[in-house]
Amino acid sequence: MNSILEITQAINKNSAPSVLFEIFVLILNEQLKIGKIRLLIREGEHFYCAILFDDEFEDAKILQETWEALSNYTK
Repeated sequence: MNSILEITQAINKNSAPSVLFEIFVLILNEQLKIGKIRLLIREGEHFYCAILFDDEFEDAKILQETWEALSNYTK
């Protein structure tokens, strides 16, 4: 419940996305014990990786192919 309160307060304070992402990663990693996460944000026809949490980083081609597959799935 404290995590929900913390993220809600950050949203209500209009915190920067980077702050919200930090809280999100902390909750997933420290409290839920999730070891890997990749959050892709779409802007127009392109995407960027807003959160990367693990030691591996895919090359841009693999990420683009993944994004295209996901985009086709949601249409």
